[in-house]
Amino acid sequence: MLRVLIADNDLSLCRSLKTYLEESAGMEVVGIAPDGEQTLTMIQAHEPDVVILDVTMPHLDGLGVLEKLDTLQIQKRPHIIVLTAFGREDIIRRFTEMNVDYFIVKPFDMEVLAERICQFAGDDTRQGVVKPSVLTNGSASS
Repeated sequence: MLRVLIADNDLSLCRSLKTYLEESAGMEVVGIAPDGEQTLTMIQAHEPDVVILDVTMPHLDGLGVLEKLDTLQIQKRPHIIVLTAFGREDIIRRFTEMNVDYFIVKPFDMEVLAERICQFAGDDTRQGVVKPSVLTNGSASS
């Protein structure tokens, strides 16, 4: 079972996403972090397979989290999927330089996000998951 950490200051979105991922996608949400500092603490404590990371959060933004990620004492770097309301090329380029696995622009379809989580975490056991080699588009919306 994939272990997911959701890092976003929109707690309503986090609760909806948690419910969907656990009930419909069969994933374990190990925590919800409403800011960047808590995100780092939870990554250290739970070592998730995937972190869904918002760009804009209080205390430390998504870029700050990524800049500090390599300083954590963790066995394996989690896959990072960035949620953003911005489709700006300069922001996407900066995150790409920091080894982000995928970007998804808000608003998004939760089923698409769940499929992307499985793709980038290497779990292709879910029904309907498109193999990563077939992936051609880096964004989705609902």
